[in-house]
Amino acid sequence: MTTHITPGALKVTITEEMTGMVDAQGTGRDIDTTNYFTVAAATVSRRLVTITATEVGLLGFAVDLATAPAATEALTYVAGHYPKADVRYVRITNKDDTNHVILVFRSAAKEFAVVLEHGQTFAFSCFQATGLAATMDANTTGVTPTLTDLDDITADAGGAWSCDLEVFVATV
Repeated sequence: MTTHITPGALKVTITEEMTGMVDAQGTGRDIDTTNYFTVAAATVSRRLVTITATEVGLLGFAVDLATAPAATEALTYVAGHYPKADVRYVRITNKDDTNHVILVFRSAAKEFAVVLEHGQTFAFSCFQATGLAATMDANTTGVTPTLTDLDDITADAGGAWSCDLEVFVATV
């Protein structure tokens, strides 16, 4: 049986609201900002995974899943392994109410890490899973970033606790 899946439109909306803000002149005002973008996607995956104090593969990205490098295959990705060219949107939300998680974004020879505090979200959209790693040197000024393909994202609760992450991935 032949199936044709037509991509749909995933609308991502980000809203910031602040009420009761008082400026230096004593004037009260509210701030309400909404931004959105739309991504074409044929499939979405939404998973809830538990992260412990041991670093674990969260998401893997390969040019071709059938021929993924041995180093990538050695990791078990608790939220999935996706073809790089198909990824359009990724969101990772820390559902814990107290503790943080450390996310490490890796390419072949580069990486950067972010701390995802409790209740916080890290999201990105792309035409491919590329351009997220950068060469950075805190001791050098004027470093020109070198963008490379994203190979995987790992997660570590960073302490003697565990945290639940919600992982949402949209692909074509």
